[in-house]
Amino acid sequence: MGASNEYKPPTQGIFALLPSSLTPYAELMRLHRLAGCYFYYCHYVIGLSFAACVAPSPPKPWLLIVLASYFMAWVLILRGAMCTWNDNVDHDLDRQVARTRLRPIARGSVSPVQGHVFLLLQLVVGAIILQVLPTPCLFYAAITTLAALFYPFCKRVTHLPQIFLGLGFGLAIFMTGAALNVDFILQHSSNDGDGHRRRLAALCLYAANVLYTVIVDTLYAYQDMEDDIKAGVGSLAVRLGRTPKLVFSFMAAAQVVFLVVVGILSQFTVIYFVGSCGTTALVLVSMVSLVNLTDPASCAWWFGPGSCILGASMAIGMIGEYAKRQVSSAYL
Repeated sequence: MGASNEYKPPTQGIFALLPSSLTPYAELMRLHRLAGCYFYYCHYVIGLSFAACVAPSPPKPWLLIVLASYFMAWVLILRGAMCTWNDNVDHDLDRQVARTRLRPIARGSVSPVQGHVFLLLQLVVGAIILQVLPTPCLFYAAITTLAALFYPFCKRVTHLPQIFLGLGFGLAIFMTGAALNVDFILQHSSNDGDGHRRRLAALCLYAANVLYTVIVDTLYAYQDMEDDIKAGVGSLAVRLGRTPKLVFSFMAAAQVVFLVVVGILSQFTVIYFVGSCGTTALVLVSMVSLVNLTDPASCAWWFGPGSCILGASMAIGMIGEYAKRQVSSAYL
């Protein structure tokens, strides 16, 4: 009763057009809180940018735009499905956390059974979207989906849910490569020196993306640290406590090192090292230095706009490399 009285439905954007009966389902997809969607999508932008740079034949810009649109649709649906599943699995815990206790299932606007049916519907829509992509993409999509389904249970038995989330999000690197027919994992290239270097570079970029996710999502988790401790929810924020900036600094440094190795293995130019490595280092230094872990608004900002700035910094140098490659191919 109390939660119901406090609840105020979203009214902006798509919510102004939806009938009230559908509002809880749009909330399950977090269509009123798209920061997480943009954060997740950044991984696909990074992956597409990298694959476009290292593909044996540079893809046309129009193809990248089309693929970027498909992946945006996929991210919107998969992220919605992840949130729906997470809310259903965690509705008992959500009621104990101030920020989440008014979510649709936690407050009783959607039943667990309705939530599961809605989850299946989203997964079907996501599978339909993927039919236009090369077959190997389906493999990576399946692994990504399984990782997403496993994620909510990690916080119940470990303090490492951010790491599991990063391992799943990072698969965007391989899925986007497969979309451009540059499959870094499934294609065998043991006798191809260039292919071997591409694979190692992709694995290093995967590691950088995992760290990107771990850093940003752990900052986000600091919003709920006190409530999580009371509810028995595990997270890196709970594990690290209020003085983790040395750990964040180490992860940030490792992320930049992995990006540098990506550039060396891929034989990128100064455009990449300045654009991606240098800019990312600058953003990470700012993030670790300026975030106030005791202020939920500060943590939320660095998860929202901050994560997009960081993702863009990782991609910008590769976009520059691709542009240079397009110009060079035009004169050959």
